[in-house]
Amino acid sequence: MGKLTFRIFILLILPVLCSCTAGQNSGIPAGLQELLDKKEIAIRSGDWEEAEPIARQALNVSVSDMGKENPVTVSQMIDLALVLAKQDKPDESISLYNSAREIIGRTRMRAPQRFTDLLFALGEILAKNPEDKGEILSVIIGDLEKKVGGKNPSLAMLYYHAGKSYCRNYSLPEAAQYLEKALKAAPDGDLFPEDVMYLLGETYEEQDKADLGLPYLEKSLGRTEKKFGNESKEAKQVKSTLLELYRQERQFDKAEETGKELIAGDENPQDGDLLPLFRDLTDMGKVYLAMRRPDLAQPYCERAIKLAETYQNDDTDRAVLHRFEARVNMAELYTLQGKYDKALDEFKKSRGLLARRIEQYPEEKYNRTVSLTYIFEALEAAGIKAYSDRPTSFAKDYNQRVVQLRNATIQGDIKSALMLLDGLIEDYPMLFSDKKNRSEK
Repeated sequence: MGKLTFRIFILLILPVLCSCTAGQNSGIPAGLQELLDKKEIAIRSGDWEEAEPIARQALNVSVSDMGKENPVTVSQMIDLALVLAKQDKPDESISLYNSAREIIGRTRMRAPQRFTDLLFALGEILAKNPEDKGEILSVIIGDLEKKVGGKNPSLAMLYYHAGKSYCRNYSLPEAAQYLEKALKAAPDGDLFPEDVMYLLGETYEEQDKADLGLPYLEKSLGRTEKKFGNESKEAKQVKSTLLELYRQERQFDKAEETGKELIAGDENPQDGDLLPLFRDLTDMGKVYLAMRRPDLAQPYCERAIKLAETYQNDDTDRAVLHRFEARVNMAELYTLQGKYDKALDEFKKSRGLLARRIEQYPEEKYNRTVSLTYIFEALEAAGIKAYSDRPTSFAKDYNQRVVQLRNATIQGDIKSALMLLDGLIEDYPMLFSDKKNRSEK
């Protein structure tokens, strides 16, 4: 039905509708009723720009003639808020929604007809970028849950979009909360444009909550292999994340099996892209380093360093990330082998790559806990070696500064963390030397 035909239909049917509700609207002044009829035509035809001035006028007249807390006036608040939301004008729409919601709650008034439509319209806007309005989004979704229940497909999509947006903004607890709700609302996951189970697993992995992420990733792998095949790019991506979670959970048998499977599949790529293999080698190095098996880690770490040299001039995200991880792995390997002078050299190289990532991607996760985890371990290992042949005051000072470094990183204060790291390397070079130096700092 064309817009013009629809308007003619509304003009013909509207008097009938009004006569059917004459008893209900008998207290509405004729002038206001005329405005309401015009507004109704514009809203039903989806002409939001034309509806806005009429809806504003109807609200002003209703406040003047009926009072602010009259049900008719509250309906005009909701209608104007909906018209604004449909034009992507959330601020004024939210203000009207809050006012109407407060009146409805305080007077126990029945919510107007379009209240649910407004909730969905505002939810869709805020779910795209909830960072500044997360609190009101939570209120809106709470109202929707009361109205339509948690299994509603449209509400499930709101959960999904909110979760995705929080992922982009690195607000991981909020992301996990909404993605969990999305899966509960649509358990098979087929409603969504991508694999929510994988998103959830990855979100928990980035929060170091491997125990929560593993069940989702294992289910995701089964679904992904069935859909795309065992050797598909999509399946390998899931396996790579699974490998990291197995390592975090110290399920080393599964991590080792997954890592070797990935390496075998990426060893001879047809397109010549060795970055997936680079990733696999660094990940396997991490596994054996976590097992405290430098003998097993060494061949993987050395192969990764060779690839780091191959991709030395590649400034893409993946290449810089893998070069950073390869350097940190080597620093950890040398520390476990007691080669602290070589470890210091690798620390300096990895620190430069980390600073580069901070400059390019200030919100990226490797600015935080993950980026310096191995450095903590290596610095602590170096300190333990030194405690046996230096005074207690040395050990106490060194340990306090390592703890400060850890806390700064966990809190996301990356600038302070890097300053503390530089200070440790500068003030305690003797820790990374194979030569004995018993003088107190």
